[in-house]
Amino acid sequence: MLKPKQKFPYLSEGNIDIDLWLAQLKERYPNLKEWDILQKAALMAQKTGKGLTTFYGQPCLEQGLEMAEIMLSLTQDKVSAASAILTSILQHLHVPLEHIAEEVHPDVEKLVAASKTLQSLKINLDKPRDAIQIDRIRKMLIAMVSDIRVVLIKLAERTTIMRGIRRINPTQRRLLARETMEIYAPLANRLGIGQIKWELEDIAFRYIKPETYKKIAKFLAERRSDREQRIHNAIARIKEGLHNIQIDAKLSGRAKHNL
Repeated sequence: MLKPKQKFPYLSEGNIDIDLWLAQLKERYPNLKEWDILQKAALMAQKTGKGLTTFYGQPCLEQGLEMAEIMLSLTQDKVSAASAILTSILQHLHVPLEHIAEEVHPDVEKLVAASKTLQSLKINLDKPRDAIQIDRIRKMLIAMVSDIRVVLIKLAERTTIMRGIRRINPTQRRLLARETMEIYAPLANRLGIGQIKWELEDIAFRYIKPETYKKIAKFLAERRSDREQRIHNAIARIKEGLHNIQIDAKLSGRAKHNL
């Protein structure tokens, strides 16, 4: 049986290799400078959160680093990325906020404190709500914070949760999926974050309507060969046109994933 691919580099003793993780991020974001804030946050989380896991079994440090990567992809802001790492850990244990200011950065402390306030909001979707009530919840999430990055951290957290809940109780999984479809995906859309909206909708739909999802996925897979053939034909025509006007060029194309 193949072992699942690890999301993060690990050292032989079983700890995440923070230095290698940061080096990989620097390659992806070469224009960003002063990585010490992110390093300090990751090392603090590694030290204080050893052995902690999320309700779906992912180590909290892994979740925090995954959230940080999402934040960097959205904002390229290391303060919010560092705050995301510590927000994951601090859901499970108490660390005085002044320690974050001392060991990491005062701006990270402020963002983590605001994130903790938002974490205290419990959304119960066990009972059906109408569209007006759901919209009020989304507006309340935004109104509760003075820094929009706090909401982005919440969306990053929800994204990691939805990526990781494949093996939890199906009833709980459907509740989380419905909550995601009704609250978080529209919230991402309202903030103009298409990449998060699409991913949340896709995963949530898979758990809410699994049979329909499979049928659509099968239909799209059957049509993929047709899309690839159209791309191949288009490239051939363009190459011929360029050759006729004596332009030497390399062309490539691919069929995009629809799900």
